[in-house]
Amino acid sequence: MNHLEENHEDELSLFSPPPANTGIQRREWIEFRPTNQISADAPLDFSIPPQSVAYMDLKRSSLKVKLRLLKADGTSVAKDTNVALVNLPLQALFSEVECSLQQTPVAQMGSNYPFKAYIDTLLETGASDKVLLDSQLFLKDTPGHHDDTDVQGGANQGLCRRSLYTREGRILEREGPLHLDVFRQHRVLLNGIPLTLKLWPSKNAFRLMSSDDDAAYRVQILDAAFKLCLQTPNAGVLMANSKLLGDATAMYPFVTSHFKTASVSKGEYGFIENNLFQGDVPSQLIVALVSSEAFSGSYKRSPFNFQGFDCNFLGLYVDGQSYPSQPLQPNFAGRNYVDAYRTLATFRDDVDVSIYIGLRDQIIKFGTPLPESVTVLMYGKFPKVMHVDQSRRVLLQ
Repeated sequence: MNHLEENHEDELSLFSPPPANTGIQRREWIEFRPTNQISADAPLDFSIPPQSVAYMDLKRSSLKVKLRLLKADGTSVAKDTNVALVNLPLQALFSEVECSLQQTPVAQMGSNYPFKAYIDTLLETGASDKVLLDSQLFLKDTPGHHDDTDVQGGANQGLCRRSLYTREGRILEREGPLHLDVFRQHRVLLNGIPLTLKLWPSKNAFRLMSSDDDAAYRVQILDAAFKLCLQTPNAGVLMANSKLLGDATAMYPFVTSHFKTASVSKGEYGFIENNLFQGDVPSQLIVALVSSEAFSGSYKRSPFNFQGFDCNFLGLYVDGQSYPSQPLQPNFAGRNYVDAYRTLATFRDDVDVSIYIGLRDQIIKFGTPLPESVTVLMYGKFPKVMHVDQSRRVLLQ
């Protein structure tokens, strides 16, 4: 027979003082500059040495960047120059972000980092995150006018507002989190582990929007810093953790991301992806459609203008069984697509995907032929655990 310890909510703890976290002695943020010279086409390299005592808090760490916009000849943009940054520019600056702990890669998203960051921001933030969003210059584009590139008085108010921050060569400083999976888990990283980051730049045609036919504007990064949050535990915690590491590994459960993309040609009525993610079943799958021209980078197209393209059928099959039980059949023209919205959480919450093996297929159908080449973004999330042993080896399971 199980014996349960009596407990009650904090609202009834009338005679108990509030608890205090005595395990952490100090929390501070240390800025690290790139180890290489900042240039237009080179990646930003950060190398953080292992800490002797302090633990790394990756979730509270952030990236800070200073930038300005330039014309093709290297001079600053004028007040009436028709150019502005795309939405969430801090994340759109970089096409790929690599991260290694103890020389073990823990983040390899390929060249889809901006889309992961943008989708995560859309789905996981709200009005209470205003400070976090403003610090990254996240200003939503006006619905239906994502591709309006007139920054002087066009219908896309988000684009017009963003242009005010960079007019006349103004230097823009922004700061925000890195959207890396291991950075999103809340457990602090043991001392003695080196961290390296490599941020590859996006094309300027991806970062910027302009209605000029001969647009050749570019972003100049003037300075960058990785602000690492360090937490110093008290001596008792350090000794206890050191003793526990003699018999076990420190565990860091988190959700890892995998992106797949596929191009569907103009005039097609459907798309089939067999054996999605090489047989693994994601705990959550997000599918988005975007113009291939915008996906590759175009001054005249927003890369984050996800559209329906008259998609009227989307089915995900595991071992021949549909998840959810009925394929999605949205009607975007008739504004009937609540099922597509509701199922953003259904697959994640209703099944234990780790027990499934077999083929995972995805089928998309369109009611009318595609008016242009379209890129299908398939963003899958998978549970994973990172282990760190006594010698600070990093293992992923």
